[in-house]
Amino acid sequence: MTKYKSLLWQIVSSLIGLVVFLIALLVVNILTNYIESPILNQVVSFLNSNILIIILIAVFFIIGEVFWALTFPFNLPSPFFNAISAVFIAVFILRVIDFVIKLLTNQNVSGIISMVSYFLYPLVFLIVLVVGFVDIFSKLGRKEGKRKKR
Repeated sequence: MTKYKSLLWQIVSSLIGLVVFLIALLVVNILTNYIESPILNQVVSFLNSNILIIILIAVFFIIGEVFWALTFPFNLPSPFFNAISAVFIAVFILRVIDFVIKLLTNQNVSGIISMVSYFLYPLVFLIVLVVGFVDIFSKLGRKEGKRKKR
């Protein structure tokens, strides 16, 4: 029962965090009508244009948490969802880097970031996927070792 409650709490707290972020973004969007700041407008515009990625990161992490809380073999999809989330985080981080460089230096580095992304995204996906499966199977091995000792 406590495992179910903790899983439910993780899902609810993640969703609450996402809803709070969306409400804060809505409030900042409204404030841009009253505050004359080009930088604030650019930042809010950047967040608005990347809202789908932010939501997808949260959703895939929540799905990964749900699978992670299950026992073997039902937890096997968890690394896959976490790897997808990690790729979306990498996409978002590269977009933030591109945005900040454009904001500070007014130079376009999208070509460089595009080249980096071809190597970075598959690498991030594979690393998170492998680490997730190693973690699952190492815990499985520890549980079997404890059973043999008994």
